[in-house]
Amino acid sequence: MSDRHEFPVDGIVDLDVALDAGRLHVTATAAVDRVVVLIDGRSEDWSVSQVGRSISVRPNRKWRSTSTRLHVEVPLGSRVTAKTASADIRLDGRFGEVEAKTASGDLSIDAIDSFELSTASGDLDAVQIAGDARISTMSGDARIGSIGGRAQITTAAGDIRVDRLGGDLTVSTTAGDVHVERFDGTDVTFKAVSGDLDIGIPAGTRVRPDISTITGSTRRPGPAEPSQEPPSRVVSLAFKSVSGDLVVRRV
Repeated sequence: MSDRHEFPVDGIVDLDVALDAGRLHVTATAAVDRVVVLIDGRSEDWSVSQVGRSISVRPNRKWRSTSTRLHVEVPLGSRVTAKTASADIRLDGRFGEVEAKTASGDLSIDAIDSFELSTASGDLDAVQIAGDARISTMSGDARIGSIGGRAQITTAAGDIRVDRLGGDLTVSTTAGDVHVERFDGTDVTFKAVSGDLDIGIPAGTRVRPDISTITGSTRRPGPAEPSQEPPSRVVSLAFKSVSGDLVVRRV
């Protein structure tokens, strides 16, 4: 049986959740006058409180291993901070800023304004990030539909795929690969030991390369046909690796 908590609010809230094991499901709804928290577990182990626009859901003890399912309903555009160990996180609907820290919990996200993730082995599946994204992972993989702003990625062995990136890209990787299907920013900085970069640059864009690799291979499109028209955009590409490969495609 679920334990239900309901709080009156007036628009966007800040939700702060800590959960060890289980599942956190947050839904952004059109209702702007309430927040609903459902706890499927031992409700006496949890502290649920409201201070102004802030809603906190945390275990009474410092840390716990009991698996719990939490379902929270918040107004559209609300901000979320979540910390888990092995618990998975799912965000349905449109949110504002989201910050998540997990050990091995996976994340599934619909649409958010900006994003910061720190994880050891959790995987990320996100449809849309309207603004900037900062991702730090040890071995967790990430698949993202689109990032409207800048992307800053730090990975040891996790692979990252972004279908469309609107801002600049900064990557530091040991062995993780990064694939960007379409890059619409202006600056790329990629540093790797053995990680690879595969990036798609729109036709009509001039690439200004700065490439340094010891044993890695590079593959770039040939020079464009001579044209009286200036390039629509210039992309600065700084790539440094020990054995990582670089592939630049025209899209």
